[in-house]
Amino acid sequence: MSKKIILTLGILVFLIISVKLVSNSSEKNIENSNNKSKIKTISTHVDYTRNFGLDDLTSEALIIVNGKTIDQSYFDMDGQTYTKSTIQIDKVYKGNVKKDTSIEIIEFGGITEENPVSEIEDKTGTKLSESEKAKYKKTKVKILVGGVSTSQKSEQSVFFLEKVPMSIIQKAKINQEAYTPLGSTQGRLTVKNNTFQRYSEGSLAEIKTTDDVLIKKLKK
Repeated sequence: MSKKIILTLGILVFLIISVKLVSNSSEKNIENSNNKSKIKTISTHVDYTRNFGLDDLTSEALIIVNGKTIDQSYFDMDGQTYTKSTIQIDKVYKGNVKKDTSIEIIEFGGITEENPVSEIEDKTGTKLSESEKAKYKKTKVKILVGGVSTSQKSEQSVFFLEKVPMSIIQKAKINQEAYTPLGSTQGRLTVKNNTFQRYSEGSLAEIKTTDDVLIKKLKK
């Protein structure tokens, strides 16, 4: 099944993107605590209304940090799935935050559950009994944005961040200040072998840079 949704990311009052969920979802085995469980992966094709290059990210981000994802949880809001991550800050390039402290970030995508009961009830127009509901198992689903996952636990990344509005924080029932990457996946670069890289698809340009280049850009 293929459908098109308009997603407001900011969470995403800052950027509107059109997302087409593709039909060829796949099942993969992933580690979940101490056991393995099957999870269905839904990858999305993303048409961005704006592409953020490195100059845009460095000039427009409120906060730029290099940090490690040390904790994660997922939540659904307004029919969309989000990931809340705790980032341990190893280096601050820009903004009023400190090294060796942590911040919370919100990203679109992550892990949710498909509940077949709701779909069956909608199609039949009847409510299932509790014993009938118990026959159906929920399926875990991983949502990727433009084929890109959210930040992963223990992963090192450079984040170009803006604040999540307080109204969204309250609605999502987050108990503290939070940030979100500029342009969704555009505002996160994965750190590997001292290189910061953004992997992208479609019209979104790939970015590959280093610590020295980023510092020079911020000094201009």
